[in-house]
Amino acid sequence: MVGYPGIQFLGRESSPLPTTPVHTTDDFFGHTPLSAVTLAPGQVASFRLGVSHLGRACATAEALQVIAPNDTAPLRVALPGGASECRVTTVSPVVAGRSAYR
Repeated sequence: MVGYPGIQFLGRESSPLPTTPVHTTDDFFGHTPLSAVTLAPGQVASFRLGVSHLGRACATAEALQVIAPNDTAPLRVALPGGASECRVTTVSPVVAGRSAYR
């Protein structure tokens, strides 16, 4: 696969929250190159999300729905304790491994 995951923050009872993903290879955490990722069965991939409050009204996300690049099957990831979601979110490309932080 190559590219960025599709994301949607979810509120209570899995209701969709306004989510505007901004695809970037350079974010607060550094640079992540856009490159092909090949995974064998059982291997994992990751990506980074960045949310900035900047005076915006934020909602509490209870989960994140993720769709891998070039796929259509959503994966729901619980966010224990919730996470502040402020609509605009930077999204890095998918990389192989458990941590997109380099």
